[in-house]
Amino acid sequence: MSVMLDHYLDNLSTLPRDLAKNLQGIRKYDMECHKRSAEIDRKLRVFVKSCQRMPKNASVSFNKEIMTLFAEIERLSNEKIRLASDTYELVDKHIRRLDNDSVKLQATIRQKYLDAAAAAEAKANKSGGKC
Repeated sequence: MSVMLDHYLDNLSTLPRDLAKNLQGIRKYDMECHKRSAEIDRKLRVFVKSCQRMPKNASVSFNKEIMTLFAEIERLSNEKIRLASDTYELVDKHIRRLDNDSVKLQATIRQKYLDAAAAAEAKANKSGGKC
């Protein structure tokens, strides 16, 4: 029983580090998304103020810049989703393992109890019912 617990604790020992790494990655991607979004907002304000005076080719170039920034935000968001999914799977894997180990541990305890009860009954029967 203690071997099972030691094994589980060894496997669990890396969970905090792995979670922190994934959550820091999500935070990093989130900050980059916010930077790109703020840049888009800034560029759009400039565009709105000057769009009527802007030549057609500058307007097209500006549109490409904005679309590139949106594509970067989408890529970063997809990375955030991937890390969030990895984090979920990591936690879920440990929960499933804990559930399985819990069932095994309960069965082991139940069997030890039954074995002890059977041994006590056999001993009582052997001694003629005297305690």
